[in-house]
Amino acid sequence: MKTNLKKIATETQELVLAGLEERSASLCKIPGWGQDIRKVLDTPLETLTEYLGDTGKKLKSFADRVNLQHPDLELFFDSIPHSKDVYAAAVNLINYRTKGELTPELNVAVDYLQQPKPRILKSAEEREKFRAIKAGARTINFKPLDEDAFYAYPEHFKRYARNSKYYKEEINQFQEKQIVFQTKNMPEMASSYNKRIKDLETSITDTCGFFRLHPEDAAIILAKLHAFPNSPGKVINIYSNYFSKPFWADDFVGVDDGPIGELKRSLILQTKYIPFKSQSATNFLYSPRMYPLSHFPLKLGEKTRVIIEKAETLTIMGNNPFFDYYWVIVPGVEVNHNYLRHGEDWIIRTSKEIKACKTQEEAELTLDTHLVESGEVVACILGEREGKCYYLCMV
Repeated sequence: MKTNLKKIATETQELVLAGLEERSASLCKIPGWGQDIRKVLDTPLETLTEYLGDTGKKLKSFADRVNLQHPDLELFFDSIPHSKDVYAAAVNLINYRTKGELTPELNVAVDYLQQPKPRILKSAEEREKFRAIKAGARTINFKPLDEDAFYAYPEHFKRYARNSKYYKEEINQFQEKQIVFQTKNMPEMASSYNKRIKDLETSITDTCGFFRLHPEDAAIILAKLHAFPNSPGKVINIYSNYFSKPFWADDFVGVDDGPIGELKRSLILQTKYIPFKSQSATNFLYSPRMYPLSHFPLKLGEKTRVIIEKAETLTIMGNNPFFDYYWVIVPGVEVNHNYLRHGEDWIIRTSKEIKACKTQEEAELTLDTHLVESGEVVACILGEREGKCYYLCMV
């Protein structure tokens, strides 16, 4: 199973890399209002301060930070009411050498301009600083699925690879099965495949070749990719014997929280070997989580790094970034399990150490990093722009 998992992940990465290859693109031309930004950028700070005070400093700071050649600059301005008028008003004061103040609504626009989208920032270093503001893991919650809804999800991400036409192959496969059921006089099954064809055709939406994918849907596809079963109770479980090596220990069971228990835990954590519970003894509740890429402590593979670099210098965007943020989605497990909780700690065994985690967040990050790093599971990366997520690649 794990071999097949790695094979599918590799095939998906190849599709993504092929979809990122582009031959040409036209550079963005600065529109008329953009010339006003250029005028402010070229005006000495002393002059701006003389006519506009602190507002002049803010306008120059913004103009100096953003990439004026980014195709999405106008999209950003369109999202802020009166923002285009700000620079026109500023240039008017400069041209007429008049001291003045902007109207209240223009001052509001100036404040919003101080928080640009990361992708339109000129400096790669500043982009990463903005991206780092989104910190911490987010547990992905999704509604319980009945068997039909779970079955309808794809078992991999090939249809979502950029510029992929794989979904057309899937439609052809559905149509073939629909015909078979029609010829065998099984109208209900034929109708179900007809519905799947229509659902697939309407759900595939893309922007510049990248396909929309909600984190909840990505989490369910990851569950199917790993063959995690959807139980009769409409809850996705992971049987403990799925894992090649257990990440839980049993020496802590029954240890109290007093001084003796504290000493015993301390001694156990210092040993090189700990007997573990039977791998078939329990199951874990599926608990997928998403992390900002910059906060997930994992060395990325060569293909993944190349894919992200291409997304940061996308040809169709004039060799500029397409996404504001990147998210790693890990098909993890619920850590509040009696195999992992010991007193007030969470005990996680990784390939490198046996770690006593003091918080749930630490336990989740430790375990998720271990599961991906050891190859027990594969994760995926989504790109986010304008508050919407798109599939990018596997990790």
